[in-house]
Amino acid sequence: MQSESHIARHSVEVVSTERKAENENHVVLSIFVIATKNYLSFAETLIRSATEHVRADTSLRFLLLTDDAEWAAHLTRTSTKCEILVKPIPSLGWPRATLMRYELMLDAWQLVGHDLVAYMDADMEFVRPFSASDLLEPLTSTVDMVLVSHPGYFNRNAMYKFLCRTLLGPWEHRRRSMAYVPRRLRRIYVCGGMFWGRVSGFNQLLQQLAHSVRVDLDRGIHARHNDESHLNRWFTEHSDKCNVVSPGWAFDFTYRQLNGITPIVVAVRKAKDFRRILSE
Repeated sequence: MQSESHIARHSVEVVSTERKAENENHVVLSIFVIATKNYLSFAETLIRSATEHVRADTSLRFLLLTDDAEWAAHLTRTSTKCEILVKPIPSLGWPRATLMRYELMLDAWQLVGHDLVAYMDADMEFVRPFSASDLLEPLTSTVDMVLVSHPGYFNRNAMYKFLCRTLLGPWEHRRRSMAYVPRRLRRIYVCGGMFWGRVSGFNQLLQQLAHSVRVDLDRGIHARHNDESHLNRWFTEHSDKCNVVSPGWAFDFTYRQLNGITPIVVAVRKAKDFRRILSE
């Protein structure tokens, strides 16, 4: 548990998001964002786009996990339309940072609000108005998590879907991995870049996936698509407790088969010379 001195807080003037929610029936949406190394500018764009498009019934709380305290302090000072809580994390690089995301979020769980919680990749951006009601709609009395259909595997023809279920597809196929998905269960492939749910369900997901990742690492295994592979294994075992929504929540304009889908959140196009900084 981090002391107060290790957590940077920026609150909307006059009232905190919790009090605002109580007084005006707002819903507090806590959004985890992990931004290290050259993903910092993407996170800043994401936060700005969210505050520009969120509707009045929703209060935003960004849970920013980063390796750059100076940048984070500047961001918290200049952001006046949302609350930002900052948790320092090691400078892990790729793919370590993405693979360890579930454990990193668990370590920062004390920052989460009491309503809804989401995870978003730093290189995402809101492009249309949204509110907590949009995120609450897929949740029911028995469904407490929402996953997003992966845009690259959505609305494909029968032959493409058949090939995806083979070794050519995205699912982890090594039986020794905790992310392994049997072929008979390879039906819907979900995106690791955004998911959300009620606080209790989200916490349970993090605990289970952090454990799976740790077991794989102890065995010397990196799942085929890192954290996303583990999320897809979790989905096959908990499909009765979650709903899958349109890839409009993780839209990518490079996929032509998405024509007709309204984008709400889009993947940011990176410069041609962009390179991930690898884990040491």
